[in-house]
Amino acid sequence: MSAGTEPISEQGPAAVDGAQPPPLPWRDVIRLRLAAEPQGRVESLARYAGWLGFGAGVLLCCLFLVVVPATACTVAAPCHPDRVGNVIFGLVGSLPLLALVRLEFAGAAAGTSLAVTLGYELTQSEHLPPWFYPLLVGYAVGCGLLARLARGPARYRAGLRDWHRRARLAVPPSPARLPRPPLGTSVAATLLLVAALVVAGWTGLRQSEVDDQQRRAEIVTATVRAHPSWAEVDLDLPAGRPPARLSVLDAAAYPVGSTVELAVDDAGLRQLVTEPYDLTPWLALVVVLALLGLGVGWRAAARVRAGRRFFRRPQPVSGVLLHQGVDRVYVYAGEGPEVMPLAEIEVRERLTPTVGTEPGPAVLHGVPVPGRWGTVTVDGRTLSPTGPVLLPEPTAPWLTTRRRRSGVPVRPRRPVPSFRSGRGGGA
Repeated sequence: MSAGTEPISEQGPAAVDGAQPPPLPWRDVIRLRLAAEPQGRVESLARYAGWLGFGAGVLLCCLFLVVVPATACTVAAPCHPDRVGNVIFGLVGSLPLLALVRLEFAGAAAGTSLAVTLGYELTQSEHLPPWFYPLLVGYAVGCGLLARLARGPARYRAGLRDWHRRARLAVPPSPARLPRPPLGTSVAATLLLVAALVVAGWTGLRQSEVDDQQRRAEIVTATVRAHPSWAEVDLDLPAGRPPARLSVLDAAAYPVGSTVELAVDDAGLRQLVTEPYDLTPWLALVVVLALLGLGVGWRAAARVRAGRRFFRRPQPVSGVLLHQGVDRVYVYAGEGPEVMPLAEIEVRERLTPTVGTEPGPAVLHGVPVPGRWGTVTVDGRTLSPTGPVLLPEPTAPWLTTRRRRSGVPVRPRRPVPSFRSGRGGGA
């Protein structure tokens, strides 16, 4: 793709399927803008909904840590590596972060946590309190409802359907480059999934090694001499071996003076038989990393699927006017007053900014409302959009024309210098 394009032609919009597209009337722009206002408010609330899901997820995790039954390891009931239990910890612990990535994914993870926990509880003697399960159900349902609200009210969708019925439809020409996942998102998802695989592989390999070491170790009987803390015991070993201090889950389970079985070897292993070496808590981190990687990847893939589906299906076609920036175009109605642009579309091509000129003709494909995919055809070339249509901000710098100053949006979160926005002096 060349570094720039020729100035916008004055010959009018290119024909689509052999016919000139009808111009987009200003009155339709007003209707679409009014229909999009509720959607804009809902999308603003949806951004905060992710943080609401994050806060609720943090509270749910704290409650889970408080109410989860404590594991007691005794001679009569020794402990074993608990893979499923640690996977449940990872599922619940991932809920706050998944809510920030995608609410639907957080709701699905909460439902999975509920199903796995219920199945796991059937094999255990101690259980979570019954009131915790409705909290998981409520969290899953709440995430689903918040995600549903982001689709917009029924009035908004009805307005778009009405405009679709009245508009002329045609499959957009294929651009030079179809939508693709953002590089940063793809790298983040890949790194998270690779990290999950690395940690899972290391955990499985290391656990297998220590299990073999404990099986080969000599089992001796030791006497509990003291409790230095609630999680430590001092042991006297037989056969002239030096005393040992071990960390345990609960020192009260080993009264002073009682005897315990200890696995020992010449490599320095000193491990209670009732509490074998357990690396499976790392599986909780594996689950968190894997779910985050899948969530980030799913979010990027959904955006790409929507963009590519846009170029495969018939879309409304209308004649419009537009100004060019370096990497974006500003779309105006095809007829009526050029008060301000009705949409901003960021593109992959590098364009020649139109400075101090009138908006030129082009063909708009799609619905010019925020969140919907759209693109334009200029001089017979269809531009490659990087994402859905953006809503112009009325507080942006001004792009001057021969007749008037027309507001050109620059998103306040990312200031655009004058050469990008096409700002220049009036003629």
